[in-house]
Amino acid sequence: MPRTKKKVLSSDEGTLGRTAVLVLGMHRSGTSATSGVMGMLGAAVPKTLMEGDVHNARGYWESVAVMRLNEEILASAGSSWNDWRTLDPAWYDSSDARGFAARANSVLSDEFGSSPLIVVKDPRICRIAPFWLDLLREMEIAVRVVIPVRSPLEVAYSLSRIHHSPTSMGLLLWLRHMLEAEAASRSLPRAIFLWSDFVRDWRCVVEQIAVGTGVDWPRMSDTTAAEIDEFLDKELVRFSVDKSEFKIHPGVNSWILQSYNALKHLARNRDSERASETLDRIRASFDDASKLLGPLAAEWEQSTSRHVFLQQEVAERETRLAELEPALSALREQAALRSQQVTARDRRLAALEPTVAAAEAKAVRLSQEATARSEQIAALGPALGAAQAEAARLSQEMAARDEEVSRLGSTLGAAQVDAVRLAQEVAARDDEVARLGSALGVAQADVVRLSREMAARDEQVSRLGPALAIAQAEAAQLSRQVAARDKQVSTLEPALAAARAEAAQLSQDVAARDERIAALEPTLTAAQEEAVQLSQEVATLDARVAELVAANAILLDRLNASLGANAEYEQSWARRASRLFQKRSPQQIAAAEAPADLVPIAAANTQRPYGAVGSATPNVPKSALLVALGAASPDEQVQLLKTVFVETLVENALLRHKVRQS
Repeated sequence: MPRTKKKVLSSDEGTLGRTAVLVLGMHRSGTSATSGVMGMLGAAVPKTLMEGDVHNARGYWESVAVMRLNEEILASAGSSWNDWRTLDPAWYDSSDARGFAARANSVLSDEFGSSPLIVVKDPRICRIAPFWLDLLREMEIAVRVVIPVRSPLEVAYSLSRIHHSPTSMGLLLWLRHMLEAEAASRSLPRAIFLWSDFVRDWRCVVEQIAVGTGVDWPRMSDTTAAEIDEFLDKELVRFSVDKSEFKIHPGVNSWILQSYNALKHLARNRDSERASETLDRIRASFDDASKLLGPLAAEWEQSTSRHVFLQQEVAERETRLAELEPALSALREQAALRSQQVTARDRRLAALEPTVAAAEAKAVRLSQEATARSEQIAALGPALGAAQAEAARLSQEMAARDEEVSRLGSTLGAAQVDAVRLAQEVAARDDEVARLGSALGVAQADVVRLSREMAARDEQVSRLGPALAIAQAEAAQLSRQVAARDKQVSTLEPALAAARAEAAQLSQDVAARDERIAALEPTLTAAQEEAVQLSQEVATLDARVAELVAANAILLDRLNASLGANAEYEQSWARRASRLFQKRSPQQIAAAEAPADLVPIAAANTQRPYGAVGSATPNVPKSALLVALGAASPDEQVQLLKTVFVETLVENALLRHKVRQS
C-alpha cells in the first residue's frame, strides 16, 4: 500500500522507546472497530480483552481490567460513565488519585508487558484523560491520540436501544465526552476523523492517522488489508441519520450542532484555530450550565434510578414468573388430574352405597356370627397369638418400607433440585457454546489468515531453495578458505609476535614523543599567539599595501597621461626643428623663438661659435641659481629667470639637432 510522506514531529515524545495509541471517543462512536483495525495492523492489544456480545459481535477491543479500574476511578470522584456533568478538578491532586496511579501502572504492565506499540481504548478515559496522560508520561510512553467522530444523533439512538435511555441523555453524554477528549489531546500528535469516512475507506483514514501521529504500522500489507476488509462491513453501522433529520431534531441544540461541525472541520484541518475557539467557548458554557443544572439533574437521576431499579425488579420478577410458568402449568395439570381422580372416587362411592347397606346388614349378621366366632377364637387363642406376632413382624416390615419410601422421596426431591440446577447449567453451557461459537468464528478467520501466511511462507521457502544450495556451496568454499587462512595464521604467528614486540617499542617511542609534545605545547601556544599577532600586523600591512597600490595606480595613470602629452609636445618640436634646421643654426632658432624682451640675451648667445653654446652662468648649477633667486631683488630675479629660460631654449634646440643628426 502506498504511503505518503509523514510529518516530522516536534514533540520530544517522538524520541521515547514505547508508544501508546490512545483511542478517545464517545461510546458507540466506532472506537471498538478503530482499535480492532489498529490491533490487526500490529499494535499490541490487551491481554484480557472484553468479549463481544449481541450489541458488538466483533468485540470491544478494550481491557476488562482497565475498564473496571476506570469505573472505580469515576466512582471515587462521585461520577460514572453516564454522567454528563463536570468532574471535580481537585480530584486529580487527591490521595485517591495517587493510589489509582500506582494501580493503573501495574494494570498497564500486566495487560501489555513491554510491547513497543500498544493501543489503549476505553470511552471512560475521555472523562479522566489528564489522569492517564500524566501516567503514561511518567511511564516514559509516548502518547498518540486517535479520535473517531460519529453523528451525535446516531450515538444517542444506539445508546437508547441498548440502555433504554432518553435521546437527550445520549446527546449530552456525546457532548461531554467529545469536548473533554479534544481539549485534553490538543497539544499531542493526534488524528481526528469521521466514522463514516472510516467505514467507507479505512485505508485512506489509516494513512491520515499515520501522517497525523507519526506511527508506523508493523503489519501493513495486502494480507492484513484483506483481513480488515472482512472485519469491517456495513453491518457495523446500525443507525444512519441523514443531515436533514439531524438538523431538525428537537434534541440537537446549537451546542451539539456547532461542536459536531467544529470537530468535522478539525478532521479536515487539524490546525484550525477557529474550530478550537468554538469548542473552548462551548465547553466553558457547558461547564457553567453543569454547575447550575447539576443539582437538579442529580435529583432527577436519583428518582429515575429508583424508577429504573423498580423496572428492573419487575423485569426480574416477570422473568422469574416466566421461568415458573412451566412448573405452574404442570401443577395445574396435576391438580386437574387429582380433581378427576376425586370425581371418579365419588362416583365409585355413590355406586358402592347399596353395597355398603348390604354390607352393614351383613355386618349385623356377621356380628352374630362373630360372637359365635369369638368363642371359637377363644379356643383359637394360641393360633391368634402366633398370627399377631406375624402381623407385628409384617407391621415392622411395613414401617421399614415406609422409611425407605420417605428416603426415596427425599432423594427424589434432591434429584428434582439437581435437575433444576442441571437445567440452569445446561443454559449456561448453551451461552458458553454461543460464545465459543463466536470465538470459533474468529479462530477460523485466524486459521484462514495463518493458512494464507503459511502458503506464502511455503512459496518463499520454495524460492529460497536454490539460494540455500548456493549459500551452502559458498559456505563450503568459505570453510576451505578458513582452513587455508588458519594455516596462514599458524605461519604468521612468529611474525605477529615480532610485530607485537615492535609495536611495544613503538608504543614506548610514542609515549616519549607524547612527553616531548607536552613539553612543546607551551612554546606552541606562545608561537600560535605570536602568529595571531603577526597575522593581524600582516593584515594591517596588506591594507596599507592595497592603499599604496591604489595610489600607485593613480600616479601611473597620471604619469602615462604626462608621457603622452610630452610625446605630443616633443613630436611638435621635432617637426618645427626639422623645418628650422633646414635654414638656420640652433642659435638663430633660439633667437627667433625667444620673446621680444629676451632677444638681446638670445642675440648674445648666438654670437658664440656653434658647439660652444652654454649657459650664461656655465660654472653655476641650476640648484645654486634657485638659491640665488631667493636672495635677489625682484628685478634681478626677473632678469635671472629670463637668462635661464633662454639658455634652456638653446639647450633644447641643440639637443633636438643632435637627435636629428643621429
